[in-house]
Amino acid sequence: MDALLLYTIRLALHHPTSNNKNKSSIISNLNEQEDKQQNCIPNSVFDSIKTWSLRPGDKVPKLQRDNLLSLLFHADEQWIDSIRQIHDPTNKEQDPHLLIDIVHRQQMIYLDTLMLLHKAIQQTPSIVPFSTNNNKTAVRQRLQEPILFAAQVLHDDKNNNHVRHLEQYTEELKPLADRVCLSLDMLRKVARQQALLSTRASILATTHLLHTRLDDFLRHWDLFESLLYQCYSRVVFGLPKEQDTTTTLIDLLTPSSSSITMKSMNDTAMENEQPIQFYRPLPQELFSDSFTRLLPTTLHRALSCGRILPSMIQDLDPIAFIAVPRLAVLSGMVYLHSISGWRQPSNESSYSVWFQSQAQAMCELKQYIIQLEQDMTTQQENRDYRAFVHHWTVLEDALVYGWDEQDERMHSLPTLYRNIYLCICHIADTLLADENARSFIVILRHLFGHFADTSHSATHTSSSSRIAPEKEESIHGVDEDIVLSLAI
Repeated sequence: MDALLLYTIRLALHHPTSNNKNKSSIISNLNEQEDKQQNCIPNSVFDSIKTWSLRPGDKVPKLQRDNLLSLLFHADEQWIDSIRQIHDPTNKEQDPHLLIDIVHRQQMIYLDTLMLLHKAIQQTPSIVPFSTNNNKTAVRQRLQEPILFAAQVLHDDKNNNHVRHLEQYTEELKPLADRVCLSLDMLRKVARQQALLSTRASILATTHLLHTRLDDFLRHWDLFESLLYQCYSRVVFGLPKEQDTTTTLIDLLTPSSSSITMKSMNDTAMENEQPIQFYRPLPQELFSDSFTRLLPTTLHRALSCGRILPSMIQDLDPIAFIAVPRLAVLSGMVYLHSISGWRQPSNESSYSVWFQSQAQAMCELKQYIIQLEQDMTTQQENRDYRAFVHHWTVLEDALVYGWDEQDERMHSLPTLYRNIYLCICHIADTLLADENARSFIVILRHLFGHFADTSHSATHTSSSSRIAPEKEESIHGVDEDIVLSLAI
């Protein structure tokens, strides 16, 4: 789901209203008893996780960093051991929440290791990726442990469990949750058997059955995760159950016809442009601080939403050089602040090495956004989260193409959004004008090359035969000085 929608959903669920007729009754029915029980997790939630004893002749694989099946096996063992600790009588004096937190951590480690295996299988030439959906294959980065826990809660048959705020969707979610848990158990069993082979297990020796089990699990995961987010969206945005949630949410994020006209005069070319699908590696040393590591995610989202067109990246459009850092500042302070850490109290004066001269402006921006969120969440009578999302998308359009007073959408925005716009422009545009401008342009050059070369390959089947560019030359054959002159 889009980061802006997730941010809005979290904002709504963390500030439930007791008197909003436009929202589902799920939020309005929260009471003190639920608040007291929200952290009380039945131990039976984890009882359904299967275990397998070692048989005579089984050889436990040695833990080796380059042997992913051994890593997966030992992650599985640690996961099972953390569950045993919950039921261990000797741990009665320990805080049960601490023991459960350890289980969550071990589940997260297992899922991360599983994704390493998935990535390795994808990169093996003789092995077909788990899905024919190239876009989803490329975008998948991590399996979020809370999704697995939600499936485990619904899969538990010993208690009438439900996901908080989604009580009315339990019957709809449970079948998919069951499939996630069952397919994961089958995958774990095959992976363990493969790792216990007497010969050294490796990616090249993996069986077709393991690929099939991994395929099944990820497919069921995607279906459950998608439905889970759809149910949250129905609750927050007040969408009827029978309405196409996915289409409606895409409409919330799609730029208006007026902004699309500003983007391109060639409608046919715009329609033919496809989302970015595959990516070349980015130099990690250039995308490691709290700001630059937001740039790839921000640009990918802007391309996916149609706010920036692939042709703008391919042609090194100056608009892209200005828009991407602006959008990254917005995302780092709003819907990706959990990644940037800019909203943490400890970051009052330290945000990023790129903003050393803009600390005061960053603090001011944070205060504007906090005030906006408070204004939204204190409107007990008339909260409209769909309008809230619309306001953010209009602001994003303004950050890309400029603030147009003649645009009815921008003219109708509350004053706080204009203040946020001016503050972001002041912060981001300074990056292209101060003494660090050349260094920052080099980073943008790598970023655009990462996406633009990929986009060209996606639309031209013969691209694989192209000659790699020289080290000191951009992928379009444009000298670095020309790139700098375009951007500044």
